Amino acid sequence: MIKNHNNIEELNKLFLSINKMGFVESKFKGSGAAGKTFESLIGKRGDSKCLPDFKGIEIKTHINNVKYPITLFSCMPDTNEVNSNYMLINFVKNCGHYGINNKNIYFNSKIYVNNICLSLNHFTKSYIDFKKQEIVIDFVSYDLELINKMAWPIKKIEKIIESKIKTLAIITVNRIQNEESTKFKYKSIEYYEYKGNKSFIESLKNRKIYISFNLNLQRINNKNKLKYHGISFVINIENISSLYRKILF
Repeated sequence: MIKNHNNIEELNKLFLSINKMGFVESKFKGSGAAGKTFESLIGKRGDSKCLPDFKGIEIKTHINNVKYPITLFSCMPDTNEVNSNYMLINFVKNCGHYGINNKNIYFNSKIYVNNICLSLNHFTKSYIDFKKQEIVIDFVSYDLELINKMAWPIKKIEKIIESKIKTLAIITVNRIQNEESTKFKYKSIEYYEYKGNKSFIESLKNRKIYISFNLNLQRINNKNKLKYHGISFVINIENISSLYRKILF
């Protein structure tokens, strides 16, 4: 018996009714518009960082013929700082780069585990610390001074997966857009169940999953203001089978 079988059937009926609607005008803007529009069509209000979108099922949308990755979940690293916002501000100041206007500082990067990545003013060393049971990224200056260390306890990640993304519904979406509007057609849906925590570690080691940073530090009224767009664990759609098995029903 498939877990969430009744809920999958319920979501599938809702999907089929939306599929018959053809192209639907987007109610939102930005990269998450397809998912938010679908969620509004099934009556979902708001979003939860802790709970799945629909009765134990996390919904992910994928634009057809667009190579855009799927964000599995967002997760702040553990920190000894009382104020994690202060920690991130210092991090972006030390490791980020200025934009065109030399005002804003950005740190936008994707980092694979078991890798060394070179940047303008530092390099990163990423690895799994099996003794401490942590995923770790060291940010190191070229003078070999440690600028910042970020760590994600594996137990913390396992809890997020267990509560949020154990069952996925991945919807393939056709998109047409012009200057005035964007429209989506929800073409097909597939369901997946998580293979287990070993598959997550293996996917990290085999570069199927990476950690994505999207941070922006703005100077407003002589104060540093952090625009936090996420530190996320991300997977490309073609690698989803390394972490999940398809549910057939």
